[in-house]
Amino acid sequence: MFVGLYWGYCIFWGIKGYLWSRTASDYFVAGRSVSMWVFILAATATSFSGWTFVGHPGLIYEAGLQYAYASFYSICIPFTGMLFLKRQWMIGKRWGYVTPGEMFADYFRTDSIRILILIVALIFAVPYLGIQLRASGFLFHVLTDGWMGVEIGMWLLSAVVLFYVASGGLRAVAYVDAAQAVLLMAGIFVIGIVALYYIGGWNNFTHVIAGLVEWETATGGAGEISPGMVPGDSGASGYVAIPGAIQWVGAAANAQGGVWTGVMNITYMLALGGIMASPSFTMWAFSNQNPRPFAPQQTWMSPLGVGALMFTFLAIQAMATHGLGGNTEFAKDIFSDQYGEELAEYRTLFEPGAEHRGLVDEVRQRLDAGESLDGMNLSPLVPSAVMQRGMIQAEHPELNRQEVEQVIAAGLAALSIGEDPRNMDPDWLAALPGDLERAWLDLSLDRGGDSELVPQLLNMLEAAAPWLAALLAVCALAAMQSTGAAYMSTTSGMFTRDLLRRYIMPNASNQTQVVAGRIFVTILVLAALTVATVTTDALVLLGGLATAMGTQMWVPLAAICFFPWLTRPGVVWGLSVGIIAVLMTENLGIDLLAAMGVDVPWGRWPLTIHSAGWGLVLNALVAVIVSAMTQNNKEDYDHRMTVHAFLREHASLPAEKRHLIPIAFTIVIGWWIFAFGPGALLGNWVFGDPTNPDTWWFFGLPSIWVWQLLWWVIGIYMMWFTCYKCEMSTVPEKEIEVLFDEDQGKARYDVSRP
Repeated sequence: MFVGLYWGYCIFWGIKGYLWSRTASDYFVAGRSVSMWVFILAATATSFSGWTFVGHPGLIYEAGLQYAYASFYSICIPFTGMLFLKRQWMIGKRWGYVTPGEMFADYFRTDSIRILILIVALIFAVPYLGIQLRASGFLFHVLTDGWMGVEIGMWLLSAVVLFYVASGGLRAVAYVDAAQAVLLMAGIFVIGIVALYYIGGWNNFTHVIAGLVEWETATGGAGEISPGMVPGDSGASGYVAIPGAIQWVGAAANAQGGVWTGVMNITYMLALGGIMASPSFTMWAFSNQNPRPFAPQQTWMSPLGVGALMFTFLAIQAMATHGLGGNTEFAKDIFSDQYGEELAEYRTLFEPGAEHRGLVDEVRQRLDAGESLDGMNLSPLVPSAVMQRGMIQAEHPELNRQEVEQVIAAGLAALSIGEDPRNMDPDWLAALPGDLERAWLDLSLDRGGDSELVPQLLNMLEAAAPWLAALLAVCALAAMQSTGAAYMSTTSGMFTRDLLRRYIMPNASNQTQVVAGRIFVTILVLAALTVATVTTDALVLLGGLATAMGTQMWVPLAAICFFPWLTRPGVVWGLSVGIIAVLMTENLGIDLLAAMGVDVPWGRWPLTIHSAGWGLVLNALVAVIVSAMTQNNKEDYDHRMTVHAFLREHASLPAEKRHLIPIAFTIVIGWWIFAFGPGALLGNWVFGDPTNPDTWWFFGLPSIWVWQLLWWVIGIYMMWFTCYKCEMSTVPEKEIEVLFDEDQGKARYDVSRP
């Protein structure tokens, strides 16, 4: 019912957008008339996809609070928008650009950068879209107890997205995304509350984190789910400390105590900031009536609203799951009372409530006697097992629901008497129906994974509140579809305008462009579905490239928005080198070289520096060097200065505010270094000893979490200062004269004229 209502809303806006889309501008950039609140919500939904909803808490669960520094992308994504969106909007408004390719090709007077941008957009869109669609299919596979196959669900769900995107264009995407933003944020909040409820409240939650640290220290970080011990911090657990400023290793996977060093966090934030630097967000900027929505979205909606959810409720989901039974080794130690009776109460999901103890005892007695479990109603036990049923059925579709419930019941019986499920008596396994030994081993050894944690938390509600589980599933579905829809629409616009209209049909009418846009949307979705269906491993590799590729757009954006001395050859060569550097520091590029017989002496993310960081540094370095060598063309410089003279007239700070510029630089640089960069090492211990939970004085939270919360608040202030006080995202006081509008028949102004 909830899915039907949600899809009905999507289809409604698809039809309405279809009726509104009379011109190419209407279809591709919503007639430059997206309203303020629609953009604020839609841009937020596009920035924070299903990966935020599902993957982010899963990775905090696996890597600990050292990875929770990634929550700062709630600020770093809009930080990129603060730098570039207003100025791009102004350029697009004045010269009537619809795609970033048109803007850059006119500015640099070359089509080579148009092609490079199309390549970046394609690499960004297809795998990113494929990941979102496959995640949607996996979610429905789990929530329907395997009734709907992953591929079937993926193709079915994508049909609805394709309909409203292809028919309604960016306007339909914007209005659907606005609702998806609300669902995304509400879902994160409610699932966090559910996890806190099941763990037994705040005190139980903080004691679980303390128990995790003690368990990690006692085992030396040797567990199945364990970031390991951090070097240089007196043997602190990677759950509550970052493993140094940098580690001199050939691949991040070889880092000791986890990969999330200070430089990894900074370069990872650059990668995620690539979302608002991507070509798709340039088209989002062009779609607005004015820049009025930029500042509130970049200050309040994303850093404050989404940031509050990420730094609290997503982290609660992740860390509570250890105590709810997701971490089987930790749960085993709880059952053996290794940490005393106080921690024994946190076995919520591995030990059913008192009303079900008799049922567990009966299961154990039957298994001890070698009797079958057939005929027993085991479903009351299933919500108490972190809903591993869905996971087992995903791996073993040949098993029916009853058989899987019997596997789980057997495990609960073992755990209820403090036994390690992996050491179950072979006679117990023999008493289970069918060949389930492998299934049970999968269950007891399964690490959960970043894509499985949230579906399991949703399934906890299946028996107690099925309506809430269904509603939250729609929230997850909305989160997964929000980003994909935007990239489908904008990328199809780029191919229509920058490929078809530029090279094949230069006189294409508005109607022809709209039809072509719909065809390109269909091709993109089919390509993404094909890749997601046929080559799931390659999909993951390509998905890792998406945001890092978007980050490479920082250099051309900096050129057109701030630095006229960056030349065409410099930017083109820099962007090309940046793309290659990203490929060569990701598994995809390394594997391609290996297939050609070339073995490189590094792995993925060498020196714990993300591929986005390697690409951006080399990109900028090449751009600066080549630009310095190609400054001899005065005509090209005057051509570029036409745009910069316009920006200086309309976007520069007034004289009475220019003293704020060095203050802003100081705040920004200090924040990036100390919030999550090398300076964040202080956060390991400044609010308490990471090895001694008794010293955690701030509501029982480890120092690393308090540090993150403190710098989150400072980050909100930084965004307010730059967006409002420094006028980086406010409406320009001087009205902009429109020099070109193809819908009104105006000729494009020749930007080569001074």
